Amino acid sequence: MATWSSGLFDFIDDTNSCLYSFVCTPCALASAKSHVDGSYWFFNCLISTLIPCIASPAYRHSIRTSYGIKGSLTEDCASGAFCSCCSTSQLLREAQARGPSTYSMF
Repeated sequence: MATWSSGLFDFIDDTNSCLYSFVCTPCALASAKSHVDGSYWFFNCLISTLIPCIASPAYRHSIRTSYGIKGSLTEDCASGAFCSCCSTSQLLREAQARGPSTYSMF
């Protein structure tokens, strides 16, 4: 199993993803998810806006599974609930570092 290419709190090193995640979390989540699995950005953004408490951990789980990163759904839920901007920034950095995936769960 792989590990995250950057830590949850490594947003300091990447101000672009940090600001994007802080200013518009649903858009940033949609960008990360769309970049990984090629899904529709607008649909992902709509879901992230309407039900963020479900979309954030679900997208994190999907991206983590796509890249084979070790972790659990509990960790995905906790990071989405308590550090949403940090988690979203990490997803953006991961998507940029690894590129599109050939597998997607959602």
